[in-house]
Amino acid sequence: METGPAFASLMIEAIADGVSVVDAGGHPLIVNQALCDMTGFSREELLARQPFAYPFWPAEEHGHISATFRRMQAGELGPYELVFCRKSGERFPVSIAPGVATADGERVFITTIKDLTELRREQERVRELSRLVDAMIQAGDLATWEWDLVTDEMHLSQSWYTMLGLPSGPAVTSTGAMIERVHPDDFDATQDSIGALLMGHRPLYEVEHRLRSVDGSWRWFLARGVVMERGADGRPSRIGGTNQDIHRIKQQEAFLQQWQKLEVLGELTGGIAHDFNNALMVLQSNTGLLRMDGYPEQQEGLDDMDESLVRAAALTESLQRYVHR
Repeated sequence: METGPAFASLMIEAIADGVSVVDAGGHPLIVNQALCDMTGFSREELLARQPFAYPFWPAEEHGHISATFRRMQAGELGPYELVFCRKSGERFPVSIAPGVATADGERVFITTIKDLTELRREQERVRELSRLVDAMIQAGDLATWEWDLVTDEMHLSQSWYTMLGLPSGPAVTSTGAMIERVHPDDFDATQDSIGALLMGHRPLYEVEHRLRSVDGSWRWFLARGVVMERGADGRPSRIGGTNQDIHRIKQQEAFLQQWQKLEVLGELTGGIAHDFNNALMVLQSNTGLLRMDGYPEQQEGLDDMDESLVRAAALTESLQRYVHR
């Protein structure tokens, strides 16, 4: 099996990342095609340079990269992250992993260079997604939580605290601190729902419950969660989910229910007023007939009855106006 310089060159060319070989003084000896493709410089352009004059070293980064190379010469073999320059002038981040070898009795540095451009873009996309999720959580009155069933710890987003009127709180707390905030009347429903999830009877933990805020009042939340991880035995080891503030929705529901009751009461009142008005008309007709009889001793009683009928008619009219307003 060939193990000479030609074989070493083939191995270097087969590496997907850029490779640069320089002597102890920094003179370039070998570069692979991947480094040429990465930087945009030809092999000849990269090898026809004096030490510390590599074309992919940006002028503004020259001092920093030169100092890094000298640390490598002193035996500090990284890895390092630097900024290189393409022939087009574009700056791009790289990670370098230096090593030392001996060739023809001389020490040489073999450096593998990885272009981090796509990695940085992906990291920025992840950060942007994280910012977007945070914005959505804030806009939707949401808080996130995770329950580590192995350590019995709760991991909470800061919005969990702000929704309860607290400026901030620990990112990790005990389940006991959570349970203490659940309204006693909602505890059983909460426990039953989480138990159904852990036992596999339901794919989703979902329950409406009240939590005690910092001023002692109770606020309604909709809690949802799913199993995120399982142990080797298949049992849930971590669950996570969200808490959504639905207090305003619950208040609106209560107001709507009260309004519906008032509507029913109004309809009932309208029916009673209508029937009562019909009865008053009958009474008024009868008192009119009694007056026609002309018995003097009856007139005083009829006057009192007429007065009561007038008051009753006015009350009925008021009820009807209230119903139809």
